[in-house]
Amino acid sequence: MTTLLLRSLGLGLLLTLAGTAHAQAPGAAWPAKPIHIVLPSAAGTAVDTATRVIFAKVGESLGKPVVIENKPGADGMIAAAAAAKASSDGHDFFVSNAGVFTINPSYRANLPYDPERDFTPVSQLTTAVLVISVRPGLQAANLAELVALAKASPGRLTYSSSTGRSGIAFLSMELLKQRAGIAIEWIGYKDDSQALADLMGGRIDIVVDPLATSLPNAKAGKLGIIAVTGSRTAQQIPDIKTIADSGYPGVSGDAWIGLFAPRGVSADIVGRMEREVATALQDPGVRSRLYELGLDPVGGNSTQLGALVKDDRAKWARLIQELGLKP
Repeated sequence: MTTLLLRSLGLGLLLTLAGTAHAQAPGAAWPAKPIHIVLPSAAGTAVDTATRVIFAKVGESLGKPVVIENKPGADGMIAAAAAAKASSDGHDFFVSNAGVFTINPSYRANLPYDPERDFTPVSQLTTAVLVISVRPGLQAANLAELVALAKASPGRLTYSSSTGRSGIAFLSMELLKQRAGIAIEWIGYKDDSQALADLMGGRIDIVVDPLATSLPNAKAGKLGIIAVTGSRTAQQIPDIKTIADSGYPGVSGDAWIGLFAPRGVSADIVGRMEREVATALQDPGVRSRLYELGLDPVGGNSTQLGALVKDDRAKWARLIQELGLKP
């Protein structure tokens, strides 16, 4: 009996020590293998390119390759479900757009992932600059003139938005319409490029889409950019005001991109990855490429990203409920 008890205690002690050693391993040995990142965007998109640019630099610093796995579709739910089931040993991460965590919970029932319980925020990466653009010939050189035009002709103006009704572009415009008291009809397109073509052809009046898409056409005189949807002006177009700075405080829509880890990843690894991302985002080459993609490098820590998710989720949930919006 005594021998069995000692053996049992000894085995328990060994298991405890093994678990402790495993938990402490990140401080000394992490990463022990390539880093794997799941991404809800298709290969070749701005978010995909940005992720590869940032994490190529992170991989250089860590001395391990970073493998990007693209899982587009279903408003990010396919990728999020896969990332939620990944190992928590610190080698699996999820780069996500804002909608996966802040819009899907209000639009979608029975999500295949829990945005609050399945993930640990690590760091914001970038904000995708979204802009309000108008067709050539529309008498609206700024947001104030657009609002005045909409009030003078209720329901006659039309707009479209990138990623349809499930994205920040759509909700930002709906929030502006609510606060400004204007009626502008949304027109849906299966292809964002067709919406832009119809804008430049004068068949619709307004498009809300990424700066990277609109800027070349604005420079060519094919459309006019009149406002930034986000909370701060864009480095690429410093003279264009935000919606808030145009007279509508509190109206903003930031299409941010963030890094998350599966729940259970150690705080040491989260902290280390925060620092690695911050360093990568300060690299001049990385920053230059991100600006070219219409993205603003941001960074930050786990607490800040967690607060951003919470605030945006509440804001969009309130708007979706008040307006009875459906995806």
